[in-house]
Amino acid sequence: MFNQKSGVCQGDLSYLALAGGLSLLLGYRARLGAWLLVVFLVPVTLMMHAFWAVSDPALFSIQLTLFVRNLLMLGAALFITHAGAGSLSLDALLVERELDREARTVIP
Repeated sequence: MFNQKSGVCQGDLSYLALAGGLSLLLGYRARLGAWLLVVFLVPVTLMMHAFWAVSDPALFSIQLTLFVRNLLMLGAALFITHAGAGSLSLDALLVERELDREARTVIP
């Protein structure tokens, strides 16, 4: 689906948001999912929430709020790309199982 007003093809980008969001929700490959959200948020934020091009004060306020919200989500996604998902994630559970499996093979 192509948005004529903003020039963004929402169908292609929405798959990035869906995959990245599910990845973060489940905690599986969260760093990859966060990068997918970064790739989604940068063009969408700049094209869809161009508050600098709005002359109506009410629309300006709305677009500015949405722009800042997307910047905050972008910052959170970048933090997750650096820090990872944390100890309560599928990634941590899989690493723990792998370490247990390796420990069992070394010590009979």
